[in-house]
Amino acid sequence: MRSSLYYTFLLVLLIAFSCEKENVLDCPGQGDRAIDVITGPNLGIQTVAYLTNEYGGLRDVQDVSTYPLFLNWLGGCQEEYTVNLLKRSYFLFPGGPAYERFSLFSYFGVSYGEAVNLDIEMPNESNPTIATESFILTISEVPSVEEVVILPSMSFSSSSDLGEQTLSINFSESGINENQPWRYVGLRLAGSSELVAVCINMLEGQNRTINFSEFDQVLTAQEVSFSGEEVRFAEVKIVLDIAEEKMVKLGVQTLDEQKISTWMPTDSEGVMLEFYGPYSNSKSWRKQAYYEELPTEVSLQPDMIASIEIDYGFVNVQLNKSGYVHFSKPTFPIGVTDIERSLKGLVPAGKSRVRIPKVADEFVEEFPEAASLDSIWEVRGFEATLYHYPAVQSLDQYKRLTELSWLDRQQYQWYRMEVE
Repeated sequence: MRSSLYYTFLLVLLIAFSCEKENVLDCPGQGDRAIDVITGPNLGIQTVAYLTNEYGGLRDVQDVSTYPLFLNWLGGCQEEYTVNLLKRSYFLFPGGPAYERFSLFSYFGVSYGEAVNLDIEMPNESNPTIATESFILTISEVPSVEEVVILPSMSFSSSSDLGEQTLSINFSESGINENQPWRYVGLRLAGSSELVAVCINMLEGQNRTINFSEFDQVLTAQEVSFSGEEVRFAEVKIVLDIAEEKMVKLGVQTLDEQKISTWMPTDSEGVMLEFYGPYSNSKSWRKQAYYEELPTEVSLQPDMIASIEIDYGFVNVQLNKSGYVHFSKPTFPIGVTDIERSLKGLVPAGKSRVRIPKVADEFVEEFPEAASLDSIWEVRGFEATLYHYPAVQSLDQYKRLTELSWLDRQQYQWYRMEVE
């Protein structure tokens, strides 16, 4: 009896262990592992989709031509899989050679049972530009003015009539961000270092007259200095109304001695500061943060990727901040063939090990050139880009970034580094 129980126990352990071994990829009796792909990157003239898992297994290779896609790992063991889209595209340039491009787009950490959009929708601010016609803004009952300042700067001319106590500002035709069309019209009065100002909507482009009494803002000159990581460019954005998603961008500045000068109004709901580090082939970064009041000094430590390397078919990465990571190799020509590789997913802070999916054998048999996708990163290097949003409380929330409040969507960190 004891012998029978002992061997039964060993059998249970063997079955459990077999589900974790790299060369045993299925668990008999388990349910299917289905994933519905609602949308993703554009599909090529010839595309195959398939699933891979953390042990290097590969299943359900199928030709696809349109979304949605239905993928399933029959009898799979894992909770998460990598969705792969292996594409062949063809380019023919007039008078030149024909080019093929082989692309492998992989998305790791996709849970079975999910209906997914493969490319996470990042809440980057859109900048639709709309043309505005020239118009004249006339200011009545205006005292003596030494200078007219438009923030952010744009093309204009001004003239005054001392007898009538009017000032006319002629705005030229321009292109305006449709989402952020507000401008400060500032006047420096005789003997003053400050600006009295009013905020106008440039989309209301018709000629108009306003009284000087409507200039209800006072703008003072202030400085912000930066320490820590070098900052190359910075922009100050005045938050006028959080509920109405209304702010005034004062224009990008190139830093001089790690500080900037800016105008600040007496009345606002805070300020957004956007910073850009120096661009180089090895790394680049940017960050945007909200402050209730303009700080006099900002210390920046943007390094979010502590280390990264390729190790026997894996990407070993250590992050200082969690977020959405994109490992990629920009299009690289090999003869008349272009090779493109991309791997995206959510990675927690700390050390992680992400398997690099293999190219499906069926595809390589038909197109041998596609085999270069398996080694392109080790041969040519790659880059890693991390997107981090401080307001996100869990990795899963990155799949719903557009549900964040407007203020939380504005605050982000972006970091890119090259890996050779």
